[in-house]
Amino acid sequence: MLEIGITGGIATGKSSVANYIREKGYPVLDADVISREIVEPGSSTLHALELQFGPQIINQDGSLNRQLLGSVVFGDTQKIDQLNAIMHPKINQILIQQAQKLFNDGHELVFLEIPLLFETNNAAGVDKTIVVTVEPEEQQIRLMKRNHLTLLEARQRIKAQMPLDQKVQMADYVVENDRLDRMHAKVDHIISELKN
Repeated sequence: MLEIGITGGIATGKSSVANYIREKGYPVLDADVISREIVEPGSSTLHALELQFGPQIINQDGSLNRQLLGSVVFGDTQKIDQLNAIMHPKINQILIQQAQKLFNDGHELVFLEIPLLFETNNAAGVDKTIVVTVEPEEQQIRLMKRNHLTLLEARQRIKAQMPLDQKVQMADYVVENDRLDRMHAKVDHIISELKN
């Protein structure tokens, strides 16, 4: 039984790698999906966020205004720490429960897509880590396109994260996600190694 964490920088293509692993028949748990589920209207996590950051982060329909919350915490390390302190223990608890269920169901490899794997010290909870990288220029272009940002905004978002080269140094495996065929080949090689 192995738990493998998948991480990388913003817009490096973590989800592309995760989707390819799913296509190969392996389960991938997604921390982002869990983070959306735990802030459903009426949830205790959403209530904790409202108490911490104010009622303006709640939409009229009772859902979380993610964009507004993002703008409240962006660039403020203290507020980011407060947000992480509310969100990450719950996300981790669910990831652990879901991974254990998959192991109980007979899966030998379980992958966990966790964008902030190193930042939240989750790397200690997994057996191996995969970091997905891309050239800085490509990362900026992808982020600008995906989030409709200016070059300056994209650079600010990237700069706000742990540097990719730092993550690469901490990784067990690195997947360069610049070409689909090379990414597939690298993931195939990693899975083959993990199974042996």
